[in-house]
Amino acid sequence: MYIGIAGGASRTVCILADEGLSPLKRSIKGPSSIRTVGFDKAMDNLEAALTECLKGQDVAIESVFIGLGDVFDRQDAERVKRAVTKRVPALSQTSIDIRNNVLSAHAGALGGEPGVVVASGTVSAAYADEGHDNTHMCGGFTFNEGSPGGAYDLGLQGLGVAAKTLDYRMRPSAFADALLDHLKVNSLQDAINLFEHFPLDRPKVAALAKLVTRFADEGDSHAVAIVEQATDELLLMVKTVITMTGIEHPRLSITGGLGNANTYFKKRFLDKIRAFDETIDIREPLHEPAHGSLILARRAADDD
Repeated sequence: MYIGIAGGASRTVCILADEGLSPLKRSIKGPSSIRTVGFDKAMDNLEAALTECLKGQDVAIESVFIGLGDVFDRQDAERVKRAVTKRVPALSQTSIDIRNNVLSAHAGALGGEPGVVVASGTVSAAYADEGHDNTHMCGGFTFNEGSPGGAYDLGLQGLGVAAKTLDYRMRPSAFADALLDHLKVNSLQDAINLFEHFPLDRPKVAALAKLVTRFADEGDSHAVAIVEQATDELLLMVKTVITMTGIEHPRLSITGGLGNANTYFKKRFLDKIRAFDETIDIREPLHEPAHGSLILARRAADDD
């Protein structure tokens, strides 16, 4: 049996599957991006997800693949692995591979085949696999970068609009009014108090993306401008991973709640991809990221 996990800034999904990757058990817990929510909290949620999937199982697990947000190098991976084997002793002798969750998204969306995936959820990243051990990843580093093209980015830009309309650097609009109402900002002092802490509350900032996309759908100029900038950033990621890997006429899939919602945001991003290279084969994701982790877990076992 195999275990596949995809953990990000909003939730952690764990699947226990048989040799054919048919799911036997599934668990969903809180976020597990190790820097976004903090290492200890991430490990608490990861432990809870694993424990729930393993409960009542007495068959050995052949391989585990864990894709987590904010895992970028071997040091990150080893730190997570030590925590997992300590907290979940049943896996102490199991082969465990820990990588960034964009690899899980890629494997799930494209069924483990070469191509490009763009993950646009709370955070954003792009990953290309040319198929001959030639890969490249862009974005997804840290919220401190602003996570261009993700929901946190849209929310952060929305905060800027709220501030600028409050002191008339930007003209008021329905979107700006809705933001100020949502944030309960009625004065400059309210804004000052909000900006002292709110940008650090990443989930709440990311939640503002729903207002951005809603008003962009309605044509509000401030919201449309935010979407234009964010989709430009995602396109830059696509161009970069294609250039760095040399992949030609790739299959491309978009994952994540923001990127997959049927909104003006997705339409503009798809338009920009097609304008960049009309030979790119844009496809709907085949599987969720946690299933992608299962594919990678089985591949690791086959390679041993």
